[in-house]
Amino acid sequence: IIPEDGRNVRSGVEIARSEGVRPAVASDGDAFLVAWSQASPGTLTLMGRRLGADGAPIDASPFVIAAGPTSTDPDLAFDGTSYRLVWQLDDGDQGTREVRTLRLSPNGKPIGAPVTLASVRVSASPRIACAQGRCAVVWHDVGNQTWGASLAADGSIESAPALMFPDQPFPQYRHAISTAPSGYRLAWIDGRAPQMHGYTSLLALEGPLALVPATGAVSYTHLTLPTSALV
Repeated sequence: IIPEDGRNVRSGVEIARSEGVRPAVASDGDAFLVAWSQASPGTLTLMGRRLGADGAPIDASPFVIAAGPTSTDPDLAFDGTSYRLVWQLDDGDQGTREVRTLRLSPNGKPIGAPVTLASVRVSASPRIACAQGRCAVVWHDVGNQTWGASLAADGSIESAPALMFPDQPFPQYRHAISTAPSGYRLAWIDGRAPQMHGYTSLLALEGPLALVPATGAVSYTHLTLPTSALV
């Protein structure tokens, strides 16, 4: 648990012993839900466990959120009433990945069935943020172009997947998205060499939440990240 001032960090709490991959965490304001991809023979399963405000586990043991065969790279957000989970489901035989989403109750249990947002080649890495009961999901394709879609309060697709920045000439990856006062704030790294650069864009939260940049909102930030930042 890290206080708001970032100081006096408490000791870590073990929530699972496994070959876990990339945990994600979100809070409903009272407790936390942690999700991760757990390896077992022949499969990768999305597991979850709730933590109290003090960081102590609420659940006696981890529980299955979404079965494999290869469910990886989860991300979580809370929309005010339920958790929203996104992840990628790999299909090794076909060389594709499905971007999936699922609503979860505050106790971490699934609400309804998973929804497939897209089927992409190789790359995905979906990220999610929620505001006013609706959510924005972004990911990147094999050409490292940014795609986005929005979800309604009931978990259904509100705006179909579309390219976010088709005029950006450089690869886009390592996305992060969060709520902002007027919508969402999206950040990413572009792949021009020899230095990496950061971009940011404000996504408008209006009407049906079309995931398009707000007018004039794309700004170049001169982060000049070294190539080692991509490791």
